[in-house]
Amino acid sequence: MISRGSIAKKYIRGFGLLEIIVSIIIIMILTIGFVYVMLNQSKAFQVENNLTQLQRRNHLGFAKNNHAPDFRVSGVTQHQEPLQDFIQFIPADAKIVAGTSANVNNSDTLTITYPITKSNMFSCMATTGQQGQMVDTLFYVTENHELACANIKDKIPNTGQKDVIIEGVEAMRIRYGEDTDNDGSVNRYVAADYPGLSLARVINIKLSLLLRTPEKANLMLDSKYYTLQDVELGPYKDNYVRKVYTTTLPMTGFSQEHHE
Repeated sequence: MISRGSIAKKYIRGFGLLEIIVSIIIIMILTIGFVYVMLNQSKAFQVENNLTQLQRRNHLGFAKNNHAPDFRVSGVTQHQEPLQDFIQFIPADAKIVAGTSANVNNSDTLTITYPITKSNMFSCMATTGQQGQMVDTLFYVTENHELACANIKDKIPNTGQKDVIIEGVEAMRIRYGEDTDNDGSVNRYVAADYPGLSLARVINIKLSLLLRTPEKANLMLDSKYYTLQDVELGPYKDNYVRKVYTTTLPMTGFSQEHHE
């Protein structure tokens, strides 16, 4: 005959074992959560470190190649590196000659022209010339994910000789702010190939860059979509980390037929 005492002891022993199992499960869940948080913090630090290194390297590269005392900086919104480096490659008196949409690597291009003056002796590749001479420069994204500039001679860009402005650029989007009613304000932002766009009515451009870290810094595959103004790119399904930079730059243009 089983006594009540033995039943109680078995119940107590069984309850104690259940508590131990539950405690182990709780500890495992907490440990997994802690490890997950630490990995995310480590990943976030690595991502930020990669972006910082990318920006610093681009900034130092610009400083090394910079020859211009007269920089375009006034009126620029959202002063962010590395956009600041790109902006400083554009002389204050430059005008837009032409642009293309989604030319290479799904990126736009921009061609500007400007005169060589006493206050502005800079051109891409540090090319010098006589005062008053007009210089044409093309800005584009290379197949190696570089934002570069190349001088144009006889309407042919010399891409064999180029200055790399920013590394790790996967895409560039340029939209032209057009003043269609001549009231001094932008009525629309459109692509270079937009029907009816007149460069003579452009008063600023909106520039967006998609940058990628030099090393794979993401533990998970990149499944994000990246919005560059009116264009959405991605997902890239790799382990790189990306960030979009956007700024608005005052700049006027004129029609190609007026450019000599």
